[in-house]
Amino acid sequence: MPALIERLADRFGAAPALLSTDSALSYRSLAELCNRYARWGLAQGLARGDVVCLVMANCPEYVAIWLGLSRIGVSVSLINTNLTGELLTHSINIVAPRCVIVGATLCDAVRDVQARLAPSVECWATGPGEHGLRDSTRRSRG
Repeated sequence: MPALIERLADRFGAAPALLSTDSALSYRSLAELCNRYARWGLAQGLARGDVVCLVMANCPEYVAIWLGLSRIGVSVSLINTNLTGELLTHSINIVAPRCVIVGATLCDAVRDVQARLAPSVECWATGPGEHGLRDSTRRSRG
């Protein structure tokens, strides 16, 4: 899929690829953002075979994170945003992720289960605002 996005970016450039009520990404912007997240993942030490959970509401950045990390061989587990408590804990732990990327609006749900995740699982928040995740693992973008 990441290679397809590159081809579509070459072919359609500025044409809209993803639209939401708050933002839009052209094919070119989507490809660039995917590449940015791929580079970010590599800088964090993520590698082929690692698993990352994505707990984030639908938005263009969701797709860019998913495809960008996939580009470097990371398996991205897409977690249902309606899950909380034990169901959320189970859904994260069952895939044994290296980290969890959490959208700002869902930080409370992840913070509530963070103590029940493996100690090695890092939680990274994305989006504006104070995220309330453990300070030792919180990395913020935005």
